[in-house]
Amino acid sequence: NETETGEYTGPGGSVFFMAKTFENLGDSSTIISPYGADFPKKYLPQTLFVPSRPPFEKTLIFRNKYRGGKREQVVENYAQYLSFDWQERLTSVAPDSDIVAVAPILNNIDAGQIKAIKEFFQKSFFVLLPQGFYRQIDENGNIKHGLWGEEGLVVGLFDFISMSEDDLKDADVRGEAWSKEGPLVAVTRAQNGASLYHQGQRRDYPAFQVAEIVDPTGAGDVFAAAFSHAYQRTNQAEEAVNFAQAAAALSLRQRSDQLQYNYQDILNFAKSQKRGVNLCPVEKFRKRN
Repeated sequence: NETETGEYTGPGGSVFFMAKTFENLGDSSTIISPYGADFPKKYLPQTLFVPSRPPFEKTLIFRNKYRGGKREQVVENYAQYLSFDWQERLTSVAPDSDIVAVAPILNNIDAGQIKAIKEFFQKSFFVLLPQGFYRQIDENGNIKHGLWGEEGLVVGLFDFISMSEDDLKDADVRGEAWSKEGPLVAVTRAQNGASLYHQGQRRDYPAFQVAEIVDPTGAGDVFAAAFSHAYQRTNQAEEAVNFAQAAAALSLRQRSDQLQYNYQDILNFAKSQKRGVNLCPVEKFRKRN
């Protein structure tokens, strides 16, 4: 990551940021993903990796360059990852997991696999982070935005979809349309807050204020994980959005290898900005996987 405040190499990817958020919130989590022998598992000490041994020598690398709030991306070591099969790994995970997130970093999972995952986790809160489906790679490894031809086949399977307006230029058009098919849909807008679509209706929420942004990478993934945690616990969308935005704002102040804030830190931060969050547990609430 190369930002205005410096340059560093650290763990990343949507599943990393989501798993780290769940760890910080006291939840157990499992990652099903291809990864290399050089991936620093030490940053996720409480997370189960499937497969347990890295299937590749080199981990997928994204080079992120931020200038004026915009991001340029180049990807390396990606060819080997396009053949990874998620379905054969599902038996390693509990089918009654509370939250299941489909969060590809590249377009390397198809509608048939998504339907099989949904069938396996029939009772789980099913979450989609779709930005990877819209990424295309040119001959130099540069990431460009393209089309996802299968979105109409699967968006109705999900309970919650979260995306950034930077990743999908017509995110609001999709957010409104997708929400009419059943899921809650969040569109995050960095310093401009977030919008939540429900049955075609939009509601906007202002952002939390952060004095210094160290690294914005992964903030949308943190938002998605924190929202899922809170919504599962309360079934209240506004509480969940406020909690998620507080968590995402805290993540802006730290690099990806330093995300150590906890559940109480998030609540205190929300309270300091006069947006309290009440996350009283619902009956029969369980630890999420």
